[in-house]
Amino acid sequence: MQIEFDKTILERYYIKDEVGTGSFGKVYKLQHLTKNKSFALKVDIRQKGSVLLEAKILADLQGGVGIPKLYKYGSTDQFSYMIVELLGPTLNKLLKQCKGKFSLATVISIMLQLITRIEYVHRKGYLHRDLKPHQVLVGKNPKIVYLTDFGLARKFEVNNYHISFQNSCPRVGNATFSSLNNHSGVRQSRRDDLESMAYMALYFLKGHLPWQSTQRINSNTKWQNIFQIKNHINIENLCFGCPKEFSILLKYCRNLKFEEKPDYNYIQSLFLQIQKRENLYESFFDWIEDEKSLRSPTTICEFSQSLSISNNIPRCSTINVENTRVGIKDEIKDDMNDKRRKKNRARTQTQMIIKKNKKENMLNIDIKIVEQGDNQLSSKTWFDESTYNSLDVTPKNIYPEIKNRKAWSNVLKVKKDKKICKVF
Repeated sequence: MQIEFDKTILERYYIKDEVGTGSFGKVYKLQHLTKNKSFALKVDIRQKGSVLLEAKILADLQGGVGIPKLYKYGSTDQFSYMIVELLGPTLNKLLKQCKGKFSLATVISIMLQLITRIEYVHRKGYLHRDLKPHQVLVGKNPKIVYLTDFGLARKFEVNNYHISFQNSCPRVGNATFSSLNNHSGVRQSRRDDLESMAYMALYFLKGHLPWQSTQRINSNTKWQNIFQIKNHINIENLCFGCPKEFSILLKYCRNLKFEEKPDYNYIQSLFLQIQKRENLYESFFDWIEDEKSLRSPTTICEFSQSLSISNNIPRCSTINVENTRVGIKDEIKDDMNDKRRKKNRARTQTQMIIKKNKKENMLNIDIKIVEQGDNQLSSKTWFDESTYNSLDVTPKNIYPEIKNRKAWSNVLKVKKDKKICKVF
């Protein structure tokens, strides 16, 4: 169906190209006529379609971090529409670019943001009811995750009262990431959004969920097959190879009561425990070019629950063996050169101190020449052959003011001729 746009809608914009299409309408990329800014136009071919309902919900959610900005919405005789912030690719598309899996550091970074988005939506009184990788996008800042597509969102609180329990409701959303209660026809509440989030975390880390391989005969059979596998698989087996907090999270979500308010801080703490224990980078995303170099098929400390060795190397950093060897050799050379320079410097300083001390000692020596006839001791008395070899009679003992024996021996040369001590 060809959609004819009213001039009042596109008076400031022109359609650049078509971004996507669905069962109810299309999404276009808009360019502002005067400003260098792009927007997204979501169109529903029905006059009172889901786009109009989504726009009203999105209007209530404005101001939240990771919530798309709404600029305009309305309806014409042919269709309903809304103009919103243009965002980047979905996590499902980014997952394919990253070879079908995200690193543990990236999964934790996504989940820490996603839990805050879900908490904000719940605080506003809404359930998303269709959480899946296709509904989570990144913005211009590739480190910020956005929660989008509120077409199936509904209020769970009316006049401060929680909606009533029902067990014969139609299934809503995506079968792969749907909660067990939704499979069983139980009316959804806050716990179901969190269970879907837990399945997303497993999917991002493992790249596949066991029930995704079921044959798609028809929609009803698909839902039944997925429910049988999802309901009977052991949680420990489902979370095998993942941190233990993943199974704890899934058990916690499934054990929540219909009207019970989830402990969002507790869920966040589970992811923070993993981040701290595994020494993971904070706000690490595999799809960012600067961080791709830290992730490769052979990443350090690829998580395995069977390993008991504590690893202090930051997760998802890559080792290039050749570069590492060269780097180590260079570091050793630098260390040796530094030590050699320090040693030479210390030796030079020591030599200068010794020379200075020698000069001072030479100047301070007060040599007393003794002549025959003086009333003082003669050379015969000093160097009497009978006492010369005695340990008690030494030049140092005779002249205590001479402190340096080496300086004394260099200055004076004594001859034992029983006459006089000659000084040269």
